[in-house]
Amino acid sequence: MPQSKIRLKTGWQTIESKPIWQKFLQDNPQLEINLTNNFNWGICHQKLGQTVHVRVYVDSKGQLTAGYIAVLEIAKAYSFLAITSGPLLDWSNQRIIKSFVSDAKKIAQKHKCHFVRIRPIIEDNPKIRQALEAVGFTKAPMHLAVEVTGFLDLSLDDQTLRKNMSPSLKRKINKARRDDKIEIKISDSKKDADIFAQVHQEHALMKNYKPFSKARIIRQFETYVKDNQVLIYMAFRDGQLLAANMMFFCGQEASYYWGVSTELGHQYSSAPLLHLEAIAEAKKRNLQSYNFWGIVGVDQVKHRYFGLSQFKRSFGVIERVYVPTHDLPVKKGAYVLIKLFETLRHRRRHL
Repeated sequence: MPQSKIRLKTGWQTIESKPIWQKFLQDNPQLEINLTNNFNWGICHQKLGQTVHVRVYVDSKGQLTAGYIAVLEIAKAYSFLAITSGPLLDWSNQRIIKSFVSDAKKIAQKHKCHFVRIRPIIEDNPKIRQALEAVGFTKAPMHLAVEVTGFLDLSLDDQTLRKNMSPSLKRKINKARRDDKIEIKISDSKKDADIFAQVHQEHALMKNYKPFSKARIIRQFETYVKDNQVLIYMAFRDGQLLAANMMFFCGQEASYYWGVSTELGHQYSSAPLLHLEAIAEAKKRNLQSYNFWGIVGVDQVKHRYFGLSQFKRSFGVIERVYVPTHDLPVKKGAYVLIKLFETLRHRRRHL
């Protein structure tokens, strides 16, 4: 996105300036920021050929008090505006909520979208759900971003963090540390991003799930690395890749957004070492939390991410439940059929 100035007139308006978005975030420190509501999120999707709208609300005093990044998603039979980890606003202010709805609906109508999909980055509670329902939102059949996640509080010292780990995780860490053939590489190289993207494709084939495109992973890396907001962590043994993570450092949190582990990696228990390295980096950057980016319930044993979730829990995470993804129907008749289709697809994928 090119840099530009903004006319501070009252109301919602589009911005194309990263410094203005950063000022909005800095002026509202109560907002929770991660890689998906960072300005680079919009830049990345633009590089992938998608239409992006970055909107801010300017109040009567000229203050930036609300904002959101909307990405136009076009499927085969329908299209929608996706607002991941947003909108960012005061959820106790019904007036600004209504104003956001009006603004997002206008953009959706401009692009002939069927609905607007949001996943607010705020802990779930009945009042927020009621506020959403009051302005026309309905709970979505598919998630947009993780709705339950596990955090580590990085204000805790290393001894306390280790104490909170499960006994089985401690054994895995000790086993991996005793193996002097395991080597850890930390990289901000495009070459390693290419390797990671390829391994992600191979991992998806092995585990039988639909992978994200190599282009998306590489564009994300290229965009965030310019601001020193991403690193790749890789574990090798005798030159063979065991595990790899792509970690993002945005706002006050580190996010475990992409990760893969090979069958050999499971055998040598190398994955925990990558997290320990990333936690150390996050602490060095004085970040507040380490976000494991998504866990499923302890009773969801048939979910395809159940095993991974148990691994994340073994670090002693604090679980946080966000307001679930909600949709604002724009073409109400068509949305009924879309919701039915997505509900069936969700069940078929065991999500």
